[in-house]
Amino acid sequence: MYLAEIEYLPYIKSDNLNQIHQNNPSLLQELERVAIQKIINYTSTTFESSCLFPNITAYDSNKAYSMGEYVRDNNVIYVATADISAPNNISQFTAQDPRNELIKQWIIDIVLYDIHSRISPNQIPQLRMNRYNDCRMDLKEISQGLYGGLPDSCKRTETDANGNESVISNWGSEPKKNNYW
Repeated sequence: MYLAEIEYLPYIKSDNLNQIHQNNPSLLQELERVAIQKIINYTSTTFESSCLFPNITAYDSNKAYSMGEYVRDNNVIYVATADISAPNNISQFTAQDPRNELIKQWIIDIVLYDIHSRISPNQIPQLRMNRYNDCRMDLKEISQGLYGGLPDSCKRTETDANGNESVISNWGSEPKKNNYW
């Protein structure tokens, strides 16, 4: 899972979360994957998805890790600050969460909306609809290059023939009109 179940708790009570996903964490995992894909679809023209969604694996003390790899252990995310050989100890890592807070919130908003719509599509709580619509508006602005809430370091770049690197910009405009008189 990209998010730990505990990360949902500021947005929904534990009992309510367990009730709506019917104590089935794999449902949350599937809906998270769908939410991440939705976000990637909106952001892929401007941002590198591998930067916005860093790979985080479960910690295994019998595995070697390269510098910069992220692991999760007991709902805490750590980064390897050097190459670490196996066997190892979590104390050889530094606690650091690379995930963007806005993206985490958008994933939660999309997941909670989708899970409510699965239960009763005609009775989704207004709060969930509002948060989902706000999320969609933010993502549409990102796709149009109008939203500045994501890290500039994750913006897509291109290299020209001279080796100069520049950020890809999307300029909004109307489609070309053919005026016939």
